[in-house]
Amino acid sequence: MFPLAAALLSVASPVDWFAEIEIPNSETRLAELATTNGFGAFSREWIGAALSTTPPLEAWLDEARERTKPVLWYVPAIEGSHVILPHLLDRFVMQGVLSDPRVSELLDRRFVAVKAPAGGELVERFGLKAPAFIEPGFLVLSPEGEVLARMDRFYAFQPEALYEPLVKLLDGSGFRSSEEYRRCRAAWTARRGEEAGLAFARQAALDGDLATAASVLRELDANAPRVLLASAELSVLLRDAHGARRSLTRLREETVDPELLHEANATEGFLAMRQGELEEAENLLRASLDHGGARAAESGYHLGAVLWATRREADARLAWRSVASEHVGSAWAARADANACVGSDGLPGDGPLPRSMEDVVWAQPVTFERGTADPHPTGDLDAIVRRAVDFLLRQQRSDGAWLGSRWGGSGGPRPEEPVALGPGLFSNIHTAISALACAALHAWRDVRPEAIDSALLLAEPYLLRDDLVFRGEGSTMWVYSDAFRLLHFARSRASSEPLPDEIRAAMQAWVDALVGHQAETGTFLHYPYESTFVPAMVSLCLDEARRVGIPVEPEVFDRTADMLEEARGGDHALFGYLAEYPEVNRSLAGAACRQPLCTLALLRCGRVGLDEVEAGIELFLDNYADYVEPPRKCNFHMPELDGSAGYFFFHNMLATCMAAAASGERRFVVRLRELLCELPEVDGAFLDSGFSYGKSYGTAAALLALAVLRDA
Repeated sequence: MFPLAAALLSVASPVDWFAEIEIPNSETRLAELATTNGFGAFSREWIGAALSTTPPLEAWLDEARERTKPVLWYVPAIEGSHVILPHLLDRFVMQGVLSDPRVSELLDRRFVAVKAPAGGELVERFGLKAPAFIEPGFLVLSPEGEVLARMDRFYAFQPEALYEPLVKLLDGSGFRSSEEYRRCRAAWTARRGEEAGLAFARQAALDGDLATAASVLRELDANAPRVLLASAELSVLLRDAHGARRSLTRLREETVDPELLHEANATEGFLAMRQGELEEAENLLRASLDHGGARAAESGYHLGAVLWATRREADARLAWRSVASEHVGSAWAARADANACVGSDGLPGDGPLPRSMEDVVWAQPVTFERGTADPHPTGDLDAIVRRAVDFLLRQQRSDGAWLGSRWGGSGGPRPEEPVALGPGLFSNIHTAISALACAALHAWRDVRPEAIDSALLLAEPYLLRDDLVFRGEGSTMWVYSDAFRLLHFARSRASSEPLPDEIRAAMQAWVDALVGHQAETGTFLHYPYESTFVPAMVSLCLDEARRVGIPVEPEVFDRTADMLEEARGGDHALFGYLAEYPEVNRSLAGAACRQPLCTLALLRCGRVGLDEVEAGIELFLDNYADYVEPPRKCNFHMPELDGSAGYFFFHNMLATCMAAAASGERRFVVRLRELLCELPEVDGAFLDSGFSYGKSYGTAAALLALAVLRDA
């Protein structure tokens, strides 16, 4: 007889999909599709082909009617070019959420599970068109085809993010329970007793009927060891940490049974991890592993997560590899292998945890109504900042860096071990993100003084490494590597003290590199084209360096200003996207997000007054709901919004907050703070662009923007 705990966290059943469509890996075609703007056609082509071989919607509903169950439709992609490489997001959902035993068991028992993209008639029938719906997402359909619940922009990859709202939806729904549930309920009704009660409580919990499981356990002997263990496990599922600890403490007083104590360690280790008590979690999970037994795979997986969150990446991979090799065929082995492998880009892991898209600490509960967003009023600003700071601290790696999520890779064979990171696009991205993270943490040092000092002590030597920055032709992110490093070191040193020689020399070298690579037109190369927003942001960072005494030639600002003035074509006009062809994306939809950045750059260059900056902020705020925020979680240019791209949301939001601080207008500061407080995810992170630069970047940029507003 399994105790309730073993049943809930040791079930190794993958989702039994009624229909499952794989998402094609287009990494090998990324450059081709990007340069030819071919993502839209590619998306329509493969989605159309996929749906032609998928059982039609009526077949889903027929199955649902026959089994008296709702349909759980996982939508990994919809037609369009707004989310490129959707297979990467699909990996995070499949490996972080849908491979979890609790989730897969619940889907198999209570739903008709379908994994299929949305195209054609499905798009029209269910309104699955960007930006109203952005993948990944979920729909729950009744057997009659009615939408019972829907959730898109799903970016919290803890299993609880899907498990809990599904459990809530099933509560009192009237949909058929599993055969095992019905059999054990009959046995419990016929003869009360511990065996029958634990069996029924187990099945009720696996069916998502947590209220019934709790009711049954209350009728059993509260001091019986197996009942205490089951009660503790159920309390964890209900997020009742106090109740779980109480039951586990009592259990240890009541028994010396090694198997039950192993179960207790596994349960309490998971609880401690979710509560952020990582040292305690490690000790408990190691104790569980030392015993072996039914929960060894689970404990090994979670031990790897704790080691990863405490900057011991090599040890984490060893722990995951042990699970993958010793528990072949289990769900935990599959999840561990996803984290221990090397991605096609040569960086660790394909799962959301090693890609800094998942946290080990409990996220806030998710609801279908709100999704994985966790908006707050500005009165909760202190709590928002604390959670974001804590998230960022847990994402720092042992070399001091913060990583981006991924853009993809070669699409070729994966190496056996992570590639030693040399100068290149990915190291440029990591340097830029790390510089923003350092600037943000320094700005909020009072929140966690000791932890932040420790993080900065580890990170700043990484930032001073110039051997990781590739400034060759065709690489854009080095511009941000140098610019954001200037921003951090300029803001983190007291203005009354001279800069240390090492930092002054490094900042001067970065200034010289930027100046040396600026074109006569005033631009910096951005992919294969020259944009307006890159030199605008660079000029702001160069001005920060100038303010702390690093010499910058005035001609640098003049060239930037000339370019920006030409790109707008007149006072108060909209700035185009491309310097060479400024009419591109000069529409309100395309330009509203970059207007404050470009006008602030012109102010710093001495070409405009505050009135133009304030007009730019007004434009941003007036069009925020229609054009600025809607593409935020897309990682490509959205045709529906005249090419606006999600991955520049926080880039432009940070600049807009800097513009508001420069204006001194309180109304701007108040409104921007309100908007930022609406943007946290349930795990405390901030995110734009789906996966391109990831949660560390978004969280750092949002924290820095909030600090700029605080100091305005």
